[in-house]
Amino acid sequence: MLTAKEGEKDNGCIINTVMQVTDTPMQISVTVNKQNYTTEMIEKTGVFNVSILSEEAKFSVIAAEAMAVLMTVLFLVIKRKSARLC
Repeated sequence: MLTAKEGEKDNGCIINTVMQVTDTPMQISVTVNKQNYTTEMIEKTGVFNVSILSEEAKFSVIAAEAMAVLMTVLFLVIKRKSARLC
């Protein structure tokens, strides 16, 4: 799950591809639709969160996870300099 926050606006989307590119410096690659509102928010703020969910996760968990991720960083917070949006 990929989430972003811009001001008071929160948004997130389900993605299926995120991978580590390098460990020094820490860089990851995220695949997300360029027309997605989450992408627009990431481009403006340079910050996003990635949360890894199990394939068995129920929708109620996904919805709860989206809110939790926006409040705390569960796995990664990568600044725009390190993120490469495709």
